[in-house]
Amino acid sequence: MKKLLVVLAVSLMCFTAKAQQFTNPSFETWAANMPQGWSTLGFMGFNLCTMEQSTDANTGNYSVKIAPKMLDATIAAMMQMEPIAFPGFLTNGNLNIEVLMQFMQNAGSEITEEDYMYMLTNLITGGLQIEENNQPTSVSGYYKFNWYNYDYDYFEIMAVLFGTVEGQRTVVGMGLADGYPGAKTEGFQSFEMPIHYLSEQPANEIVLITIVAGDEFQTTDFPELYLDDIMINYSSSLEDVETEVATTIFPNPTNGKIRINCENNSYIQIVNPLGQVVKEINNYTPNSIIEIEQSGIYFVKINGEKTTKVIVK
Repeated sequence: MKKLLVVLAVSLMCFTAKAQQFTNPSFETWAANMPQGWSTLGFMGFNLCTMEQSTDANTGNYSVKIAPKMLDATIAAMMQMEPIAFPGFLTNGNLNIEVLMQFMQNAGSEITEEDYMYMLTNLITGGLQIEENNQPTSVSGYYKFNWYNYDYDYFEIMAVLFGTVEGQRTVVGMGLADGYPGAKTEGFQSFEMPIHYLSEQPANEIVLITIVAGDEFQTTDFPELYLDDIMINYSSSLEDVETEVATTIFPNPTNGKIRINCENNSYIQIVNPLGQVVKEINNYTPNSIIEIEQSGIYFVKINGEKTTKVIVK
């Protein structure tokens, strides 16, 4: 009875808002070992990472389990790659594997903000279509995170909004929720990531991207992320949505040089896993280079609030 009331309440809220939601947001419907409306990393019909139906759910019967997986040697040879652990991946759109491979090959080199946005625009197509008078303000849901390796295991849930600018599909908004071993949960935990708009241009498409990663040379004991009950929260117009700078750190992983797209004159701290500040920058100029001299895992804090994990190879 309680579950029925919850379903009716959610349905009524969606009907009142007249706003689109992701297909199969609670991962209850599966076919051919795939949740309806969602996709993962694939090559010639093979899944390159783990995406499984799980009975460990927040509500209902199922959730989706996402985890890295060691690349089969035969498939690695066909892809002209060394066998590595492919990150876990989930999206509601259609993935362009060629763009992804190009991005992975350049992961350790410097890329500009324009390159990063170009990659996002061409990486995934076919997202959820949304209306101009119903603009997303946040994406919420429930997650459970199991990790094994403190130095490498982490996850990112990213919402990317696209609009049409001068006839071109363009990123107009972003939201990000990320976690590392400190975010390990005993059970399901709620999250809500605000959408930050880059301009006053309305969005007409939303893509959700989830990545679960660990040491790419690990062969067992991969981190696992469980997702359930994903929902888009809307506003009736962009006038009610705060336009902010979407914070991004790139490249990540890096060979020691990063750039941060953030508000001008931000206060930046680079912190090691022991909590020691190894670099501190006052009045940071967006997208200028920050050098991190030693390899390892670091956490970037922006204005004392946002914390993002950065891997220096």
